[in-house]
Order: sequence, then structure tokens, then C-alpha cells
Amino acid sequence: MIQRIERNTTYEISVKKGEELKLDVLLPNAYKVVYWTKRSTGRKEDWNRSHGVRSDRMTIRDGNLIINNFTATDAGTYEVLDSEGEILIMVTVTGERSSVMFRNIIMKHLNW
Repeated sequence: MIQRIERNTTYEISVKKGEELKLDVLLPNAYKVVYWTKRSTGRKEDWNRSHGVRSDRMTIRDGNLIINNFTATDAGTYEVLDSEGEILIMVTVTGERSSVMFRNIIMKHLNW
């Protein structure tokens, strides 16, 4: 039986532009990671279980999605979805002067 655990967690980290941002979002039941901004016209898929990452600056290491050489254009909302399209984790990254703030908005439906 799969147990559903619901958590609401909020925390922040600072990442300087040009550095690596490590997102601990690739859960066992994660199917894809999509990205969007307030200005974008739709969601862009950054990773999926079948095809891997969609950018040369992104890698997967130890279950983490790594964004290398982080820039202001990487700021936005990242959603981790299961195979049915349900949000598992939503992370919002916002630019702030010389650093980028990382906020884990929602963490729910973790199946371990």
C-alpha cells in the first residue's frame, strides 16, 4: 500500500548568479519537471523520466536536478509532476540583486 504524506514546507536559500542551483526534486514518483514565469505563455518541460534534461546547463546527480551557471532567466516556478500531472513539489526561484532566492512552496504526495 502506498502511503500519502502531506507536508507544507517553506524554506529559502541564496544562490549567486553564475553558480550551481541544486533542486532536490526528483522523487521516485516524479515523472517530469516543468518551468514557467509570469511572462511566459506556457510551461516548458525541463526534465522527464523518459528523455532526461532538456538543456546543456542541466544535469542529474544523486537524484537532484542541477542548473549550472544560474542566470536571472532561470528564475521562475518549477513544478514536479507525477505521471497523472498532479503537482508533487512546486519551487519558485526569484532573482534578487546579486543572488537568487529559492523557495519551496508546496511539497505534497510523497510516495516512499
